[in-house]
Amino acid sequence: MNWKKLVAGTALGISLLMPNATSAQNKQKEKPKVSLSLDSMTAPSFEEKQTFTLQGLYQKGKFSTYGFIDIFGPRTDKCYGELHLRENITKNSGLQFELNKGCGGPAVFRTGYIFDIPMPKSLEKRVYANAKVLPLNITPGDLLKETQMGTYVKADLGKGFYAENWTDYTIPYRGKNYTLTKFTVGKKITKNIAVQGQAAYNVNSPGWAGLVGLRFTFP
Repeated sequence: MNWKKLVAGTALGISLLMPNATSAQNKQKEKPKVSLSLDSMTAPSFEEKQTFTLQGLYQKGKFSTYGFIDIFGPRTDKCYGELHLRENITKNSGLQFELNKGCGGPAVFRTGYIFDIPMPKSLEKRVYANAKVLPLNITPGDLLKETQMGTYVKADLGKGFYAENWTDYTIPYRGKNYTLTKFTVGKKITKNIAVQGQAAYNVNSPGWAGLVGLRFTFP
């Protein structure tokens, strides 16, 4: 599977899962939360080199879907994408379903539970965090003997500054545990453009990689 097919498949999956926002607003007072952004980053690492990350979120009521795709490499001929579906059972927790797929590798389906981490009232409007535990992990024709745990945190630091971090920690029932993480810090220079830096570990290349670039947020 090449990156063009992965982009098309990810976009189709998100579009099929997203109800028509306009008609929904006409029928109900609750408006869906929709966001779309593109990170254009560069790194000295040969594997990373140029990285473009398109990510989108749709959330309404108890259901939300999030997806991203990385296109990277010296010729941007490598890719990796994920699609996350969440259905809340309580106000702040619910079932999590994920599809992970990279160019040239098998798809991995993961499922488990996710919950939002409570924040003090002084921070709840500026900081959001969640944690997930995904014990069921499947590839086509095979059950992976591992559990994945993960955390995600984003924070509004004020004056246009922001920070984000996600970490996935995979625990095989046999073998060595492994960690993937990416930390982002940025500063908005206009309403829809920000300059940012990232530190990534085992994300698109082994070990640490530093990236700098821009984030474009679409209205």
